[in-house]
Amino acid sequence: MSASKLEDLFKSIETDDTVDSSLYDELKQGLISRSYNILEIVENLGILLVNKESALRKRGTEILSKVLGMLDKTQLNERELEFLLAFYCDRLKDHHSIVPDILLGFYNLSDMKHLPQDGYIKMFPAIFLNFNCQSQLILDRKLFYEILFKCMQHNLDGLKPMGPDFVYGVIQSIDGERDPRNLIFLFTTLVPLFLKNFEMYHLNEEMFDIMACYFPVDFRPKENDPDAISREDLSNALMPNLTAKPSFAEFAIPLALEKLESDLKVAKVDSLKLLTSSCYKFPVEKITESSKKIWNVAKNDSNAGDSDVRKGVVELLHALLTVLPDDEASGLFQVIYNHVKYSISTNIDKVLFVSNTNMLITISKDSKVCMKQVAILLIPILYNEINKTYNDEYIQILNEILEICSNNLDIRLSELTELSIAWNDLIELYFKLCSTSDCCLCGLNSLHSYLDLEQRKSMYSILYDGIKTNRESKEFQACLCTFAKHYQEEIVENVIFPLKNEIVDQNKNKNEVQVDNIQNKILEDLKQNDQTVYTKDEADSEFMKPLAYRRDEAGEEVPIFVAICPPARQTPVEELFIKNLYCPLISLESYLKDLSSDVIEYCLSQTSNDSCFRFCYQDCATNITYLKLIVDKYEEKYDVLSYFEKKFNVCQNVIKIFLKNVGNEAYSISFVLDCISILNTILSAFNKQDVSNKISVIQKVIVLSREILEEDINDVKLIILIPLLNNVDFTTDEQQIKDFQTQIEHFSSTILDTAISTQDPFINKYTSILLAIILNTVGDLNSNESVLNTNSLQSKLLSLPYNENVNTLHAYITKSLIMKGHTNIESMLQILVDNLKSYQEGKRVIESLKILIREDTVKKDHFEFKNVRFLYRQRLFSFCLNNLLKNVSSTTKLQTDGDKNKIVKLNNYLAILIQLKHLPNQIIIAHVKTLLPIMIECLTLICDTQLDKKGTNGINETSPDMIEEDNPDTNTELDTYYDTHNFDEELQNLLGLFVEFLKSKMEILHEYVNSFVDKFLYIAQNHSSLNLRIAALQCLHYLSDLNIVVLMPFKNKVLEGLKLVLDDKKRLVRKQVVVTIDKWYILDSVEDSN
Repeated sequence: MSASKLEDLFKSIETDDTVDSSLYDELKQGLISRSYNILEIVENLGILLVNKESALRKRGTEILSKVLGMLDKTQLNERELEFLLAFYCDRLKDHHSIVPDILLGFYNLSDMKHLPQDGYIKMFPAIFLNFNCQSQLILDRKLFYEILFKCMQHNLDGLKPMGPDFVYGVIQSIDGERDPRNLIFLFTTLVPLFLKNFEMYHLNEEMFDIMACYFPVDFRPKENDPDAISREDLSNALMPNLTAKPSFAEFAIPLALEKLESDLKVAKVDSLKLLTSSCYKFPVEKITESSKKIWNVAKNDSNAGDSDVRKGVVELLHALLTVLPDDEASGLFQVIYNHVKYSISTNIDKVLFVSNTNMLITISKDSKVCMKQVAILLIPILYNEINKTYNDEYIQILNEILEICSNNLDIRLSELTELSIAWNDLIELYFKLCSTSDCCLCGLNSLHSYLDLEQRKSMYSILYDGIKTNRESKEFQACLCTFAKHYQEEIVENVIFPLKNEIVDQNKNKNEVQVDNIQNKILEDLKQNDQTVYTKDEADSEFMKPLAYRRDEAGEEVPIFVAICPPARQTPVEELFIKNLYCPLISLESYLKDLSSDVIEYCLSQTSNDSCFRFCYQDCATNITYLKLIVDKYEEKYDVLSYFEKKFNVCQNVIKIFLKNVGNEAYSISFVLDCISILNTILSAFNKQDVSNKISVIQKVIVLSREILEEDINDVKLIILIPLLNNVDFTTDEQQIKDFQTQIEHFSSTILDTAISTQDPFINKYTSILLAIILNTVGDLNSNESVLNTNSLQSKLLSLPYNENVNTLHAYITKSLIMKGHTNIESMLQILVDNLKSYQEGKRVIESLKILIREDTVKKDHFEFKNVRFLYRQRLFSFCLNNLLKNVSSTTKLQTDGDKNKIVKLNNYLAILIQLKHLPNQIIIAHVKTLLPIMIECLTLICDTQLDKKGTNGINETSPDMIEEDNPDTNTELDTYYDTHNFDEELQNLLGLFVEFLKSKMEILHEYVNSFVDKFLYIAQNHSSLNLRIAALQCLHYLSDLNIVVLMPFKNKVLEGLKLVLDDKKRLVRKQVVVTIDKWYILDSVEDSN
């Protein structure tokens, strides 16, 4: 079909009621053959697209959208796609009946290969502005969700530049969805992908709320519908999204606790599942903060009548004790034990006794510190109960404790001095009962490694008697196999030889069959655990001699009976160190060490192979990730890491892989940091393992460093020197150390130039750190002969324009020198103080001070300074406080621009306040008279300007349209400064300081009550951040503890102000305001304790 016929064809469609399906094939072929292009189709479709009748416009849009769906993804060029995007964006303003066809067009365009780079940036703002998703039909909403999903899959980089606008648009689109099938798609497909790849910015709570409104899921499917979605389907799909981001912790945990108090079973079960998932997903700090609240709510259901609820409580408590730090876990366990102590210690109700003891064991089974307490508390009680009246249930409970302690957590019960019964008495109890009780045999099986020689001989007598009497229980056979594996010669001497001698004396043929049965049982167990094991007939073989074999990699026959187990060849590498590997033939540690050696060898190899690691990807980044996984596993086992280094030259190979795969224009930050982490961990272990011979470590580092220095590099590859210099002791008086130090000093000029000139913030940061490590490590920096003379460094920094690169470089150099205790450090600090006089540079200086004051660790920051002067933070604070106050004083005297002066004052105040959270309380209290006025004025500056610009929290919410219509000409310079800087972190720290001061009830606080009340109420009523509103309310709460005489004039003002906050849209804020109002309301009815 030629282009000239298109117009006639579309005119005929205008008069027809339907569209012939052959039309689409003709249009598709015409586009493929280039008889006409898509622009000509749109142009000729104009007769339909701009028709007055919406039905004809709909038909024209439908034709175009369906044609696009039939084309290959590479068919259209960038110019054509840009035109189509603009067309569809404009069509969104058309009649609502056309929207489904417009969505179809967007769906077909969204993953076209030649879509313009900024295509999504043009497309989604138009959609979010003109398209109300929740007012559409179910299928149209589903289509829009699929568009979002396809775009996220196809080109994340095209969506992320939209930042919070895109995030808000997605939230607004899915908020209020009601169809269960659409919800399943959202919960299982779109939302997980969205949460994984996008930062939520300030919309964390809004994102959580649109999912939390469905929790717990209350839904009944249609009856007699085999394809109906069940309530459990929706609940299971929703749950992972509620814990998908660490920032959801502050919302998810209170929500689950609130719903757990419901009387509905489904609410309780879902809430327990959410809390359990929260324990594993959220940061430990958040779980620790909430652990007592969780227990106080969950304990009411610990003995619930419903088994599902009881099971949920046990799983929750197990998760809590597993993830909490040892001190917290121990304290919480003691609280739980006290809750059930009466039923256990008195044993009035046997069912309750068994239930509660099983609960304590289950919740503690993965926490070593808690399991020790279980053993100390329960073993004596169970021992006494079994002595009174034998009961299999009690024996089984005791066996479970012994099994977990000895086999799973490696707790040496025989060394627990806190046990109130003698260890040998417990063993004797088992020996006394095991002749008739198979349960006792299970216990002895678990305790085999605790038995001394005499006790084992008693065990062999029991095994001997059992074989003679044809004892065939599974427990007896398992016990026999265990002792055969671990005490081969003793079994031969004490069981096999006596048995054979008796066979000879009595009926040899009959009993040989009996011995063969035992032998075959052990061999059968071997074969089940290792498919490569095989047997063969050997005429002279005795019972415990090699009867089973496997072939090694070279094909040689290796005899085994209870020998080393070959690696689990079917296990993917990424699971080897996550799952609890079970090898029945050797100890777990040696198995993992051998297996780790194989993995390391693979990760460091540069060629593909057909080894057991065929599940790996053949790329360096993945291999380095696996290697880091192994190294981190053995982080505290210096002997193992030293063994790996000596055997495989891990450090040298990692550096080779790094230099080969990293370029200045293309590199992965995670890959670089993983390499640094591996080198840090290995060299640190090597250092600690070879303490007696530090020179060998230094020689290794020198060899590795020279390989890098000889490359003559000046880009990101420099960063790999950080872990090497981190682990060198330059104080060693050796000539090679001095030579190496000189070489590093000469190379430092290259590092300095790279840090200054690079356009990459990552390279700038880590080359600055590298130079700082050198400055902190080398000797005399004042010598004119030294390449790293501090005076010349300072002169060079002052000669450069003060940009981001110079700011970061100056911060790390200053930190290294102040930590070293350098004599001329005050001149470097003075540069920072002087720059705070400039309102443009103030924010940069504050970031520099954050670098100076914070603590760096190898684990988190990949480096640490070797020379750290005692109390260096106090020295920094003392210098800054005096000089920054001078800055403020000189600024106040100037009769210049008031806005600029306010910015300068605020920056100087913040530069003082950010240091406080890193200082001891004694230092802060000593300066409280100076700090309080600073804190209040800083609070005033932020409240008076930034909160007015941000709008409110939703009580008197300002329309976004109204904000956009503000006249920019009326904005002050101070307004502009606040718009470009976010002070929420500083405000959070500031309110935290106020809380600490108010808790102390210092007398000086009474002078500022008027200022406190105004500012705290203003933040509680107007700030957009949930956390800051709560923090302000907490300040008001603790303010009520001051002298009642001072507070009474402000009581009515506070109560009136808090009434406005009662309507806050966030539940956590409303909860806090109620507590605060209660405290102020009864202020004059409580007798003053003073």
